[in-house]
Amino acid sequence: MSFVSPLIELRNRLFSYFKIEEKNFPDKKAYVQASINLSFVLVYASCWFMYVILYFFLLKNTLAGAMCLFAGLPSALLGAWLVKAKQRYYMAGVLANLGGCITLCGITIATGGIYSPIPAWLFFLTMTTFLCNGARMGALMVGLNVLGVAVIGALHIKEVIGGSGFDFGLNTTEYKIFAIWVFGSSLAALGVVTSVYDYLVRRAFLEVSRAKEKVEAKNRDIRAILKNISAGIFTITPEQTIHEDHSDHLREILGQRDLAGKDAVSTMFQKTTASMNEVDQIRSTLQASLGEDVMNYDLNKHCLPSEAVIVHNDEERIVEINWDPILDRKDQVEKILVSMKDVTEQRQLRRQAERQQENLAIMQELVDIEHEQFLRLYQAASRFIEHNKHLIACNEQPGTEIIKMLFINMHTIKGDARTLRLTRIVERAHETENRYALLQREGRRELWNRADMQEELDELQAYFDLYSKIATEKLGRSEQAPVIKFGHEELLEKLKLLEGIEQTGMSLTARATLNQVRQFLRDRLYDRCDDVFSEFQDHLARLARDLSKETPVTQIQAHDYLLNEQGSQLLRKVFIHLIRNAMDHGIESVTERQAKGKDPHGQILLRAEEAGSSTMRIYFNDDGRGLNVNSIRAKGVAKGLCRENDSLEKIVNLIFESDFSTTTAVTEISGRGMGMDAVRKYLSEEGGRIDLILDAKVPDAQGFIPFHFELYIPQHLWEKAA
Repeated sequence: MSFVSPLIELRNRLFSYFKIEEKNFPDKKAYVQASINLSFVLVYASCWFMYVILYFFLLKNTLAGAMCLFAGLPSALLGAWLVKAKQRYYMAGVLANLGGCITLCGITIATGGIYSPIPAWLFFLTMTTFLCNGARMGALMVGLNVLGVAVIGALHIKEVIGGSGFDFGLNTTEYKIFAIWVFGSSLAALGVVTSVYDYLVRRAFLEVSRAKEKVEAKNRDIRAILKNISAGIFTITPEQTIHEDHSDHLREILGQRDLAGKDAVSTMFQKTTASMNEVDQIRSTLQASLGEDVMNYDLNKHCLPSEAVIVHNDEERIVEINWDPILDRKDQVEKILVSMKDVTEQRQLRRQAERQQENLAIMQELVDIEHEQFLRLYQAASRFIEHNKHLIACNEQPGTEIIKMLFINMHTIKGDARTLRLTRIVERAHETENRYALLQREGRRELWNRADMQEELDELQAYFDLYSKIATEKLGRSEQAPVIKFGHEELLEKLKLLEGIEQTGMSLTARATLNQVRQFLRDRLYDRCDDVFSEFQDHLARLARDLSKETPVTQIQAHDYLLNEQGSQLLRKVFIHLIRNAMDHGIESVTERQAKGKDPHGQILLRAEEAGSSTMRIYFNDDGRGLNVNSIRAKGVAKGLCRENDSLEKIVNLIFESDFSTTTAVTEISGRGMGMDAVRKYLSEEGGRIDLILDAKVPDAQGFIPFHFELYIPQHLWEKAA
């Protein structure tokens, strides 16, 4: 052991110097072949060095020494350089063997043949070249050696070169030394190389055996995992069949037995809701990927579904599918690993969690508003939704006025919901409004699908019902606002009878009681006009935050007037649009107002006054930039609604036209061009009107002109406060 250890240490140092380390090679075979080729080179180099010393100094045969010095030794050194600098291990072995063959032939010529170590070298070369380089290279080297021997024998070297050989006979001491040296060194070299080869082969086989044991252990672990894992795992072969190694749970997911060798796509999607076209697309994607470069898979993997619905025993199960390519050394897809997992229960739990989260958010929205505000919205929105459903049901093909009415109703629902910051209702109303906008603006008649449109409205109503249910069951709020158990018109008639009673001759107590009853009824039948206007204060603050503006200061001068229920509903519908229009288009940003020397907070004025004996006039004004006359004119000309030289009054009144907006982007706040059209329509339906009054004769240098609105409310909607 003490003799072997230094040799192993020397070998390790030499191999490390020439970078022959297992980590530098792709596999065990390449490492073993490189190690043995280097061994050849080193043995040849050491042998030729010793032969140079032997022939020059001991046997004094300069010709043989020269063959070793200039043929054998350079070929070995060149082989060493190929290993160190170029990592050409196979070429180094070939070069060393070829140089050895040539040198041995030369030595045979120089020594007359009789003193040549050719038999030992022939055996050595034959065995080692077969071991290292395979039968082809071994046969080549044997052929070269045999050819060399034949040439030597044919030329009768001893007679041709005469005195070039040794000058001592066979029985001399020098010859005996030479013979022992040649055959001894040759056999020693053969033994060294054979021992190194045997050591490397044994080590390689030992490591292969250990690796095999590890692989078998891992295979056992994998089989155990496949047996117990609650997922369907398998691979798709190049023939698009299911590999024999698959998880047991796959049979439960697919509801089939004996899956190995079956067509993968048909077996996977046989009981799913996937269409034939989708199945064909999956099959084509696999065909285009298996056996091809991984880039093909990357380009087509979007065609592979991430989930499927499997119908098993009349029960639908949601299965999540993952696809992963298995690549060979050329980065080609050899197989595809598929994982299928039943996520039905997880999805149900997720939906429950999402519903709970949504319910909590809805509760927070409801807590932030007065319940009466929500009930008013709920009742008004339900009427609008029913109206839209009636319009859709009664019209097989959409008309312009029908679409316009549908849009106005939905636009108002969205605006009212946004006033109360009921975000989920706003989102769904906005989606429905988009359909109506495309029908109106782009004439996309294919969107007039009455079944889908009715379903959208049902879903919106369901959301309102959900809000109402949460308010009642979770927050303990009443399902209805306090109501009078008489008909509204009937009670109003009785109030008028009470007001017509002559109080002359009544006692003070009777008069006070009568007035209390009258006031009680009036408070419940009428809303104060300024109270209705004040309801929009919170909406103004929210709009200001959304638009990054300061909340405007509102002046309300309307305490002398009362509105009945019909009048209150009308003004709520109207002012939601007027206020949004003022905040988005009128009042400037803080930076712009400061640049103009204005108060950062805008101002809005609401004033109610009588206009004749039967009409109330409401004055609405903001101190913003005014109307952009140039933009209105350009948009009007583009839509064919006016000419360049039309009067200023005609141009500015285009803002009341349907689908007219100077805003380029559509948002949840504005941009549809329906707000002012809705205001005019609502007032007109009740016998009122809205006028746009210019406060200057010409626009300013930027094309803006100040203005205000005057709304005229008919007598049946209001009364003068007592």
